[in-house]
Amino acid sequence: MKRARMIAIAVFATAIAVGCSTSADDPLDGTAWAVELSTACAAGLAFQGGGYRDLLLCSLTDGTIGLQEANGTYEINGDRLTLHMDRASCNWLRDTATLSWEITGSGTLRLQDSSGIVVLERLTSGGGSFVGVFGCFDDAGGFTAMPVHTL
Repeated sequence: MKRARMIAIAVFATAIAVGCSTSADDPLDGTAWAVELSTACAAGLAFQGGGYRDLLLCSLTDGTIGLQEANGTYEINGDRLTLHMDRASCNWLRDTATLSWEITGSGTLRLQDSSGIVVLERLTSGGGSFVGVFGCFDDAGGFTAMPVHTL
């Protein structure tokens, strides 16, 4: 298994109880999703009890994992998913995003907004542990350590 996918599984397995939906009205509740962006980076989204956690995870040159996080609450209205960000490790992250969404027949989560489409795979198993540092990635791939804070 590739390192980025192992990182994503480890984080989301500890973030929520994957596969334990608590509401028939909310098919996202209790789920975790990830996409491998490169051999060193993965992104994922986890939903639990009306809250969400959005992470970008990349291996850093010192062997630790850089974690860029945003979290808050979410609402589903038909095919629209609205994420209301309350806390983040970057000051420049958006505070609200509305996306079209669907869980496909193959078990993937498809999210789309005006900037494009992303398809995430559902995570169904846990991983190991690792050392991670919260912070913010810049456009050049640099990383600045920064705590997750209220926006």
